[in-house]
Amino acid sequence: MARRSVFVVDRDQRIKYIWLAPEQGMEPKLQGNRKCTKVMEYFTDRIETERRERFPDIELQAYPDGKKKVSDYKGKWLVLYFYPRDDTPGCTTEACSFRDNISDIRKLGAEVVGVSTDDYKSHEKFAKKYNLNFTLLSDTDGELGKAVGALRENASRLTENRVTFLIDPKGFIAKVYPRVTPSEHSEEIIQDLKALSRN
Repeated sequence: MARRSVFVVDRDQRIKYIWLAPEQGMEPKLQGNRKCTKVMEYFTDRIETERRERFPDIELQAYPDGKKKVSDYKGKWLVLYFYPRDDTPGCTTEACSFRDNISDIRKLGAEVVGVSTDDYKSHEKFAKKYNLNFTLLSDTDGELGKAVGALRENASRLTENRVTFLIDPKGFIAKVYPRVTPSEHSEEIIQDLKALSRN
């Protein structure tokens, strides 16, 4: 059965996330004016022709695991979240929220992996400072971010937008979150994983 897309819109009439695997019978719905990010544009360009988008399998330096790519997590759900910079307020809040909820996420058959353009040493310092209990990838040249539309353009330094991809056990993108609230995002992920486990 072909997959359809649903754009979920927040109270400010802005797209909050794109649901690529809705239940049969749901109709795509767009509301009001929206300010598209690169991620939104990336997926709206492809939804009509590629119903099941496989996440790029690009290997990156990983803390503390050496090197990792999406296919290393085959058989599990993967919460792959991009963030702008280590040890900044919003990024720290988001990382600590995932840290605190990691056991609940793993009970649902998922792993969490963070991605930024920071290097290995920066990730090591960040992870040790906040006792982070999941992998951090170093997309130092922006290769992965560019491939999925997450790389922030026209910034003073190479950096990623705050966006999350929920990837299914076969490596296909099930859901994209172009707009997240750092303090609430891990709970949002848990609820979505619970919903997916019931389907």
